[in-house]
Amino acid sequence: MSENLNSASAMLDDASAEIEELEKQVAIFFDSQPYQRVVEHDARTRSDTHKIKMTRQIPGQFRSKARHIASDIRSSLDHIGYASAIATGKSKPKKASFPFARSADEATNVRKRNCQDLPDEIFDVFWSFQPYLGGDNILWALNELANCNKHRSIVPVGQGLSGAQMIHNFSCDGICHELAFPSQWDTEKSEAILCVVDNAANTNYNIQLGFDIWFGEIDVLRGQPVIPVLKYFEKLARNIVRAADSEGVRIGIFS
Repeated sequence: MSENLNSASAMLDDASAEIEELEKQVAIFFDSQPYQRVVEHDARTRSDTHKIKMTRQIPGQFRSKARHIASDIRSSLDHIGYASAIATGKSKPKKASFPFARSADEATNVRKRNCQDLPDEIFDVFWSFQPYLGGDNILWALNELANCNKHRSIVPVGQGLSGAQMIHNFSCDGICHELAFPSQWDTEKSEAILCVVDNAANTNYNIQLGFDIWFGEIDVLRGQPVIPVLKYFEKLARNIVRAADSEGVRIGIFS
């Protein structure tokens, strides 16, 4: 790897370590069982609704850490552009950003607006990774996540909420109005309905739960698990570093 891209590689090393730390923190949080099974009684309908509900909010640091990781990965791409511009003799390049765009048709405009100091060959390498909607949508969303401050950018989601994985030995000796297997996790209420039964019924079952954090109110990423997406960002950024390094060596700006 060219010394010109050491800063980009170092940022990605830091991001990789932070992803591993976040993954451990998420596991510890859910291992503490921040949820419970509840039964809500409805006197009007004489029914009981069995639910799984979160009893604690996910730590705010999960959201801030995920954004920080995304921001570091996002910045590493700009470091590639800056190093490329410096290597061509630009003293203070201000338009050497990685070219995120809303569509493939914006290549010329993005080139003029944000990437004038980039060598054409490096811009072409960047653009070959399709950092726009309709290309690699997940890569495009990296820029959105790095700049996102929404409260519900990351939400807890119940995993494995299927009959085979979650509910064992279900029995009910009365009227069962609703049997929600597989259960659907409601991210707005942080809960999942298991079943709705007559309140006079004896209902028994064993449950097996799994949880994770997913992206919430972010375009493209909504409903995607956080840790795998962050790992994808980091891996892809390293591929971009390698591709830019190879092209820089080929055209003679990196050694």
